[in-house]
Amino acid sequence: MANYRSITLRESPEDITELAIPPDELIVTKKKLKKAGINYTLQTTNLQKSIDAEMAAVSANVFQFNRYNTYDKIKEYLNSLDGCGSIACSQTITIGETDEKRPIYMVKIWKNGMQLSNRSTILVDGGIHAREWISPAVVLNFINFLKTNTAAVNLVDEFQWFVIPVLNPDGYVYTHTTDRLWRKNRKQSQVNSNCFGTDLNRNFDYKWNPLQSASSDPCSYVYRGPTPFSEKESIALRDAMLQQGQTYTSYISFHSYGQYYLYPWLHSDQLTADWIDLDDCAKAATAAIYGYKRKRYEAGAGGSLLYQASGTSADYGKAIANIKYSYTIELRDKGRKGFVLSYRQIIPTWEENRDGIIALVDCLVQKNNLIK
Repeated sequence: MANYRSITLRESPEDITELAIPPDELIVTKKKLKKAGINYTLQTTNLQKSIDAEMAAVSANVFQFNRYNTYDKIKEYLNSLDGCGSIACSQTITIGETDEKRPIYMVKIWKNGMQLSNRSTILVDGGIHAREWISPAVVLNFINFLKTNTAAVNLVDEFQWFVIPVLNPDGYVYTHTTDRLWRKNRKQSQVNSNCFGTDLNRNFDYKWNPLQSASSDPCSYVYRGPTPFSEKESIALRDAMLQQGQTYTSYISFHSYGQYYLYPWLHSDQLTADWIDLDDCAKAATAAIYGYKRKRYEAGAGGSLLYQASGTSADYGKAIANIKYSYTIELRDKGRKGFVLSYRQIIPTWEENRDGIIALVDCLVQKNNLIK
């Protein structure tokens, strides 16, 4: 494939790789695959058409929960959140700044009538990978749910929440303006000035050195960075994980796609010593998701269920930040639309995962007697 202008979109379980092939090279690519004895399925005949339709539906003028929003609109929404409603209070803080000088925001949410304290907390993030638009969309709906919906009362009774909707603002903006399928951040490489970006979810300082689903090539879409925590975005998340006096019960990172509930380890096919606890709560969540409208998410250890990846935030959260219940959630779909998921699937994806998070929290409380 190195001889063609193909773009690797995703390396998946069971030795599946998804590629975008230019139309004028499709015939010769099919011949090469057949000659090599490699089975293939044509997922879509016009990826650009799907991208154009999605771009046309982006909400640029007003923030909407049922549309993909520009970063500027997300920024306006997050800056309007400070204060208390009948259910919860929230405060938007800046936890870092990107190379292109965009703020990285975290929203703190807690029960109205209580002060932020050292009580049990859940950390949530989205948008580590720029092209995974469904991730920030779901996280933004979750913030609104925690702040305004009476169904969220138990969640804010039991935990305070720290939520990072878009960890990779520069990359997210770039997917809107230039390359819809961009994955990394936008920092220029010091090794090769023609290459930009680091895969933030390969930049964490736990099992960083092994090249499992990661690369030392700065032009690769899974470039791990020159050193662990070389990127401002991964530093911001690390500092949020390790902030003094803060106790996290769970860390949840929303990604796409594939419909998985993954827990450590991601860097190997080995299981953690307490994997049964993580598995119990992951399966409680996936059962609730399935019970909503029969959408199936698989639960399991990431390194054996999906693929092995080194330097991830979930493994770092588990191993270094000592967050027992560390999860990576791969949202819709299973590959038909992939990263270019229609805005019409935002609310269904959010609603099924709302039920999943409620079930996950119930499981955490039952296992740990965490009600404060």
